[in-house]
Amino acid sequence: MSHQQISPSTEVLFPSTTAWFNYMDPAIHALTNDGQLQLVSNALKQLARSHGRSDLAVYHLAFDICSSKTDGKKAAKALLRKYPTNIELYIGYANYEFRAGNNAVASNVVTAALQLPSLSYEEKLQLSLAWAWMALEQGDLATSLSRLCLTGQETQSAITEPASPALILKNPADPDLELRGNATVASLYAKALVLLQYLTQQSGKEPRGEGQGDIEAAMAVVAKCSDEFKARGLAADAGHERLLQFAAQLLYVHISHGPYRPAFLREQTAAFLGFFPDNTIFLTLFAWKETRLGIDDRVRALLTDVVLTKPHDCASARVFAIRHEMRSGNAHSTRAAFEHALEDSPGCKHNAGMWVSYIRYCRETKELRPKAKEVFYRAIQRCPWSKEVFMEAFGTLVRDLDSAELRSVYSTLYEKGVRVHVEMDEFVGRWKEEARQRDQQRDQQSHSHRPAVGGGRR
Repeated sequence: MSHQQISPSTEVLFPSTTAWFNYMDPAIHALTNDGQLQLVSNALKQLARSHGRSDLAVYHLAFDICSSKTDGKKAAKALLRKYPTNIELYIGYANYEFRAGNNAVASNVVTAALQLPSLSYEEKLQLSLAWAWMALEQGDLATSLSRLCLTGQETQSAITEPASPALILKNPADPDLELRGNATVASLYAKALVLLQYLTQQSGKEPRGEGQGDIEAAMAVVAKCSDEFKARGLAADAGHERLLQFAAQLLYVHISHGPYRPAFLREQTAAFLGFFPDNTIFLTLFAWKETRLGIDDRVRALLTDVVLTKPHDCASARVFAIRHEMRSGNAHSTRAAFEHALEDSPGCKHNAGMWVSYIRYCRETKELRPKAKEVFYRAIQRCPWSKEVFMEAFGTLVRDLDSAELRSVYSTLYEKGVRVHVEMDEFVGRWKEEARQRDQQRDQQSHSHRPAVGGGRR
């Protein structure tokens, strides 16, 4: 199961660390072999490079980097030759190098982009923000602040000097006015203000160690901006969701660098979920440090009362609920989560991937193994078009189905005109021989471990 609900942005298309969410992960996992990966990569390449689809260039680079099908540096340079003013491509390339540990190369990519002619203020701010984030990941708050304040400088001649109060004051102080126009631009200004507050304030209201900023001041700005989005009827806007994702990532970095209050993390992520209940990032962070189990499980309560209710119920939320039970519950609570998803959720009833996951979970779980065959037959009734579901008979369940059942499944596939790359007689013969060898090996092992006659307890 690879469903996730995340709003696309450079932070998730090109995460600066492997520990953070990657927007392309579900797509990569859904493509089951190298041929499919290469097909998608080639299609994106043709659209972006040969047909002038600049809007797909960023997705092409993100897909290739995530799938590791091509060298990220080579792909980025080829796209930048085609689109030399695409700021998101520069950010993607810089983050690729940063993740690889090539910090100097990453910085060179950003500084090269900052020297492009005719950069808008927003483009400059976007680059400065991405560059500041790299320093923040390393716990270098002073450098992060200097880089963020580049938007207040006339030139980049003093980018290594500490940020002065004058430069700080020149940076965006109130994203309020921007909401009158473009919500996406407002989100960018708000991100910069959130990070600026984190790097400069000293409220002392939350625990703070070396390499950490003022998380309370930063989240206060997030709350204020959320109120503005809501007041202007933009609470569900993608720009608002991206701002909250940025705030969630800041929470994660803050927690990773020193002390924090679990209750504060829970309060903030609960607030984010109030706006976007199915967002995978917010759900994961809410459950990340949650240790309570049983009837007092806050995560289960949130799922039941908010996330899995009719207005918000979706495949990504159900996948999260199932994974939560796998981690925190037991085989029977996990089975119940699967059943609720596949029987109660309209978006999951005919989801072939979820049915396959349920079949495999039952087969791999001792208590549920007898249920695996039953689940398989339910799955082919719900997804009669899915070759993936039918092929579970010849993979996951091959030891549980007899030759007549396998022939029946094979015949159904044949009648549907589905290509199967093996003859049934050949498969059954090989399957029986493998089963005979396994039984023989098991008998030999049982004989070798049998105690000597008279050697047992009397």
